[in-house]
Amino acid sequence: ANNRWWLVGSAWAGTAAGAQPSKLSAASAASSGGGGGGAASVAAASATLTPRLAVLARELRMNTDVRRAIFGVVMMGTDYLDAFERLLKLGLRDVQEREMVRVLVECCLHETAYNPYYAHLGAKLCAFSHNFKITFQFCAWDKFRAFEELPVRALAHLARLLAALVAGFSLSLAVLKVIDLSALGPRALLFCRVFFGRLLAEHSDDTIRSVFARISNVPDLAATKEGVALFLKTNLKAAAVRPILGAHAPDAAVLKARVKLARALSTAA
Repeated sequence: ANNRWWLVGSAWAGTAAGAQPSKLSAASAASSGGGGGGAASVAAASATLTPRLAVLARELRMNTDVRRAIFGVVMMGTDYLDAFERLLKLGLRDVQEREMVRVLVECCLHETAYNPYYAHLGAKLCAFSHNFKITFQFCAWDKFRAFEELPVRALAHLARLLAALVAGFSLSLAVLKVIDLSALGPRALLFCRVFFGRLLAEHSDDTIRSVFARISNVPDLAATKEGVALFLKTNLKAAAVRPILGAHAPDAAVLKARVKLARALSTAA
């Protein structure tokens, strides 16, 4: 597959058919050379950015050679598998390696339409090394602390990215443990409605059962389980979710049944 499969983010996001690709997607399409191996060194990879991508890199504060190299690979990969292989060829270690996740998240949040490419690439990284799962969790927590500063679109993209990673078992619902689900501000409430709305609407009962069962017997997550159960009961009514999910919103009866299932698992001893 070539990278134009993920330009049509609107088809995955449920946005209008005529939605325009973002600056990131458009720039990556113009820059993609059709595949091949990634640059073996950070300096070489950083130097391969096209003028258009170099401008975008500055706008996104890719202000080190490592961040620019990762940004170039993520933007110019022909698909998520190609990007993954090229990221490994950069030969990053320890702190530098963690920048892969942080750059990926920043790119995802700056897209005009939500793009599933980033969730696929993130899941591939998590499957490769547990360290990436830890970095995703800490990166998510940093974003949670900045809820009030995030644009609404970025907030929704973050929710969809994390919902996809949780549904794919790259992360667990433990990623939410730093959020007080019983006292949500407006931005945090929106994030949680998008997160749980997408999680329950877009995945099977079996997946939902597995996702919630993963935290059901973890004593340290008792407060999180209680918060999730309360949130689902009070803030995930069909009328509240429908405007967020649009065409992807499930039938009210289906949503009610899935909320009931999730709540039962959240309150299980």
